[in-house]
Amino acid sequence: MQDLKDKIADFLENVPISTEQPVSSSSIGKDLKGETLHSVIVFLQLFNCVEIKSKGKKAGEWKVKSVSPTADYFLRSLARYIRKENSLISSWAKLGTTDEKGSIFDWGTKYLAEMEKRRTVKFSDKYPTRLVSVSQAIIKARVKGYEEPLFLVQLDEKIDQYQFIGGRKIGSDKDLKATIERELSEELYKNDMVKKHNYTLEPLAENMRHYEISPTFGAFTEYTFSIYQIMFAEEDIKLGGGDIWVSAKELEAEQSYDGKHIRLTFEPEKVIGKTYDELPLSTVRVQPEFARKKAASKDSTASAQKIQDLISEGESTNLEFKATIRWDKRRNQVNKDLEKVVVKEISAFLNSKGGTLLIGVDDDGTVIGLGDDIKTLRKQNLDGYMQAVVSLISDNIGVQYCSNVDVSFEKINGDDICVLSIRKASGPVFVKNNDKKEFYVRRSNTSRLLDSEETYNYILHTWG
Repeated sequence: MQDLKDKIADFLENVPISTEQPVSSSSIGKDLKGETLHSVIVFLQLFNCVEIKSKGKKAGEWKVKSVSPTADYFLRSLARYIRKENSLISSWAKLGTTDEKGSIFDWGTKYLAEMEKRRTVKFSDKYPTRLVSVSQAIIKARVKGYEEPLFLVQLDEKIDQYQFIGGRKIGSDKDLKATIERELSEELYKNDMVKKHNYTLEPLAENMRHYEISPTFGAFTEYTFSIYQIMFAEEDIKLGGGDIWVSAKELEAEQSYDGKHIRLTFEPEKVIGKTYDELPLSTVRVQPEFARKKAASKDSTASAQKIQDLISEGESTNLEFKATIRWDKRRNQVNKDLEKVVVKEISAFLNSKGGTLLIGVDDDGTVIGLGDDIKTLRKQNLDGYMQAVVSLISDNIGVQYCSNVDVSFEKINGDDICVLSIRKASGPVFVKNNDKKEFYVRRSNTSRLLDSEETYNYILHTWG
């Protein structure tokens, strides 16, 4: 095996550089048999790093050279990997594609997800490499201490995201209805889940299709799914450690109050013909009070120090300070125009390389906290503040972009500040301004409005 690896490495190192004339692949791969040489050429075409000038009926008649100086270096680097028996991917065992730590080479799911994204988007190849059947349950109830009804979601620890109760169909399940019955007994294990006695199933949508890149495995997946609403008898619903209640607004934004993503496989109006607000309650009984607390940081001291270090660096292309989102300190009153300024900043980051927006920090880096803003809200706490920020994004930019913005809070010297961690959008983002749409980008430490020609050129250059 090592002898074959050395032969392949020799071939890669001897491919003519881009400034030279192409030569016959058989002349530089003379120690490789025809089919093996053919396989190496096909593999290199995946990377678009080799130019084939001509080919005949045999692989040995192909004339090759690299396509650019960078491709020259790539071939030589690849040869070293092969010769030294090093692996490009560290592990294929770790699941999940959303962990921001590490690179795509650290675990295979991230690498596969990027491959599948390119295949399905750039090349429009929508063939699913994974087929899954899924059942999910919607549970809607009034919860003590909250005006609007809330919905029950559960944490999937593998991908650190919330989703509705439910899961995949397994071999012992007769159908997707049997799947949800089994999942209810397993996931709501603290409850006596006896069908017809404790609850009934109301089908909302059955055997629907949904396609997406799996956040667990990274594969482009065809989901066959059924959605049921669970109707309970008059009793309390006992929650497990990963269960929380979230609002319809949080479902629409696909982000919970504790900053985690809520993974949804359907849009309610398109699939079940109703909005979340239009669905009936799953039980007439008001559920026990539920403390909606922001998830504690694993190292809150280190996290706060990181924010303080950011503030000390001052505003830049990827960092912006805002004192408030709606309270005008000079006029000493609510000023809705300030909300538009915050929306502009968020959209500019989405259209650029992403960045961080700190709210509760003055232009000069002085931390002033969120107190003035919070006292203007109907729900005067951090939960209400998060909902206000999410509403700003969904109402003025689009609910689909809420998943690009992680909202969290840090306490700096006794004052709370809001941290918006913004990831670049996969396409252009426009701000709604009455009957107009505006396009902003980051330039140095400011956000700039582009005219129509500048917008066209920027979009063409950035997203193609």
